[in-house]
Amino acid sequence: MAEKTLRSHEIPWSQDGLCVLCGSLRSLRNFLLPFGCGSAALGTWRNGIEESSAKTVAEEVSECLIGAASNLIMIHDMHPHVQRALADINSSEKERVERGFWFLAEVIERNVVTGDVACSSAAKEVHLDDASRREIQEAILAWIRQHPAHQCAGTAFFALGKFFDKQLAPVFREWLTYYVKAIEANLWPVGQILVGLSNMGESVFPDGSFSAIAHGKILDDAQAYLRKQ
Repeated sequence: MAEKTLRSHEIPWSQDGLCVLCGSLRSLRNFLLPFGCGSAALGTWRNGIEESSAKTVAEEVSECLIGAASNLIMIHDMHPHVQRALADINSSEKERVERGFWFLAEVIERNVVTGDVACSSAAKEVHLDDASRREIQEAILAWIRQHPAHQCAGTAFFALGKFFDKQLAPVFREWLTYYVKAIEANLWPVGQILVGLSNMGESVFPDGSFSAIAHGKILDDAQAYLRKQ
């Protein structure tokens, strides 16, 4: 039977043994996900045990579990409404994720902005101290790092923006660069698809013109064409 040796020590692991251990850690990660800490705490295991750093398996697992326990304690100390919202944003259901971020946005704004803020009665019940604000902020940032392509990423940034925290500006600029580059990379094929459709006799350019560098117009033309279908 093929064997592999962990880089961190000399104990040989059979392929079956590695699979069982990785499977167990994935199960633990999935158990912790609803509490908002599974991915971050056990993220070092994404690529398998054999890709771990130069630490012993015991040290790696201990650090993961300590991190997860810390997050669980943090969430436990939160208001029940916030606990529920944090669990929602780590759900696999888009509707729950969206609902969680909208509620966090309400709570954050009400606790940051001076004066009356229109919000739900549930949000009015939540008071956030400085530590809680930082923890919620980090939970949202961690979610964004893990799910940049999620349909609710925009709502996550909406909630994060409710902190009105100038120290977040570098983070927002970094993610703005990420998304703009992603859009630009995809607009090249979008533009060429439009050109191809035009070659087939389809009416895709309302004003009869096309420019490969007019990114805004390419997107507008594509959306207008799709709306007509």
